[in-house]
Amino acid sequence: MTETDLVNIGTISVTQLAGSQAKEYISAYKANGENIDLIDELKKEASMLGVGGMSRALGGIPLKIVWINQTNLIRIMTPANDTEFMICYMETVIRRSFGSADALKKGNTYIKLIEERV
Repeated sequence: MTETDLVNIGTISVTQLAGSQAKEYISAYKANGENIDLIDELKKEASMLGVGGMSRALGGIPLKIVWINQTNLIRIMTPANDTEFMICYMETVIRRSFGSADALKKGNTYIKLIEERV
């Protein structure tokens, strides 16, 4: 979702152990041409990865997604107040993060709804 929805990314943080202080990588992200794949530190296993920016699907509203390693847990934080759309958004994030190609087909309706807003 970060590649398709978030723009103006303002935070990329990694937490090594649950409950520990997160380390910020936004400077490295900008130094690497805003390509998260080029940041060597982010290729190492960690407890949590958080990425925050402005959501195009939500009309430029701030949104942060946190993936919690070795679990099927995702945390999404946003001031958006559109419950129906947020359910669709979460479904899409879950399918893209944890689902198979078949799972993505099942969620195609949600994905189309998200992409129509972008």
